[in-house]
Order: sequence, then C-alpha cells, then structure tokens
Amino acid sequence: MKISLFTLLLTLSILSCHKHEDSQEGPDVPRETDSTCGPLLQKTLITQTASLTDSAWVQVPCHYYYTRTKDSTYPLVIYLNGMYEGSKYGNLNKLLGVGLPYFLKDSVRFAFDVNGVNEKMIILSPQSPEGYLSSTEVNNMINDALRKYRVDTKRIYLTGVSAGAYSVLNYVTDKPEYAARIAAIAPMSTTDLDSTHKAHLKYIADANIHVQVFCGDKDIQYLPTNKEYVDIINKYSQGLAVFTSYNGYHGNWNNLYNLSHRYYNPNIYEWLLQFHR
Repeated sequence: MKISLFTLLLTLSILSCHKHEDSQEGPDVPRETDSTCGPLLQKTLITQTASLTDSAWVQVPCHYYYTRTKDSTYPLVIYLNGMYEGSKYGNLNKLLGVGLPYFLKDSVRFAFDVNGVNEKMIILSPQSPEGYLSSTEVNNMINDALRKYRVDTKRIYLTGVSAGAYSVLNYVTDKPEYAARIAAIAPMSTTDLDSTHKAHLKYIADANIHVQVFCGDKDIQYLPTNKEYVDIINKYSQGLAVFTSYNGYHGNWNNLYNLSHRYYNPNIYEWLLQFHR
C-alpha cells in the first residue's frame, strides 16, 4: 500500500510538472548551452538627445567579442517601447513584461535560419520616458548603436508597440534620408500620426522599406488607422506593406514576438531579416 501511494503521488507530480511547462509563454526553441558566448542580456546606455541618455537592454550574437569575429557585422533590430513601459513608469526591468524584451529575459540567443543561412543579430531595446520619440531621437539612437556595435548598415530594422510603433512610423516618414537607412519595419498597433507625417507615407515606398503592420481585431480605436496606413503605402508601391490582424486587444503583443513558429511562420525576426537595403 505504501509503495502504491508513493507511486501515485510521484505520477501526479510528474503530470503536474508537464502541465505547468505546457502553459509557459516562453518560446519553444533551444536554450543556449554554450557558456563561452557571453551574457544573453546586457545593460547599456543609448543617447536620445544631447541632454538625455537612457538605459537599454542589448543582446549581441554568440562569440561577438571573440577575436576571430572582430570584423564581422550583424543586422540590428531596434525595439521601441510603448508608453507604460517607459522610464517614467519604472526602471529598465519594466521593459521585460511586454513585447520583444519579454523574450530577452529567457535563455535564448536570437539567431534564425533565413534563406539557408543562420542569421545572428544584435537586438537593442532602449527605454524612452513615455514611448513617443521624435525622429531626431530615433536617429540619435541609431547613430549611437552604430558607434557602439558592429552593425551591418544595410540591415537595420525597427519595430515597436503602440507609442513605439508610432515612433517607428514617425521616423521613416519624417525625412527621405531617415527612411533610406531602414530595410524593414514591423509596427504593432500604432497610434495616429500627425497630418504631415501621414502625408509622407510615400517616403516608405520611395525607400522600398518593407512593412508589416500588426493590430488586434478588438483594438477598436486603432484598427482602422493601422489598416489605412497599409492601404496608403500600397497605393504608392503595391504589395510593399502587409496588414496582419490577430485575435486580441491593444496590448496583446507578446505572441507576435514569440521566437518559435507557434503563432507565425516565418516569425517576425525571420520576416525582417529577409530584407536588405
């Protein structure tokens, strides 16, 4: 009887563990096991204006600091936070609850097979005070990243959520020379551009920036805006922009940045990495 009870308890414990693991939100991709690769998540500082330097999370590729790779350059993916993940509402850890940074805290190196090549990248997640950034501030961030890291300047990508998505679109519609720096963008549930920047959506087509806009089907306030921007871009260059709707409200962005193919194939990183300047 004692053996049977022990066996029953052990079986229930194992089943409980499996159930817990299946419920996790983390990506179902291999965890890093190479301890020589350096830290998965580092803190750095990124210049936004002459008077403002704010913290950021960064992940560099495995062996980035090895001598034998010192001349290698890498694609750069910059993620811009929403309003309530800003430094006005909490420290840098505030970023780790939403969007791309949510997956930075997991023991996963961002590297993906794209067109038969294992693509390694630099991931940069700067924290801004409230998410809304001027085009000059975004440009300063890019310039600072280029000074600090070995970036392939033909493969710079921008993504962001809500206010951060606004900052992405605001940047590439501010000046043609800004648009010309970016290979592809993935704004999630952008808020409204002002009339001037909306009128400049043509800059995206002129620079041949590939665009994938995401917005929840229950994000009633911003759903029409997100669809409209895609339609306008495609009037200038048919098929350049893609609209992707998902089942959710404003704020349901974690699944969009999941590193696995559980929700999207290709995932958002693989989609971005297809494109070059």
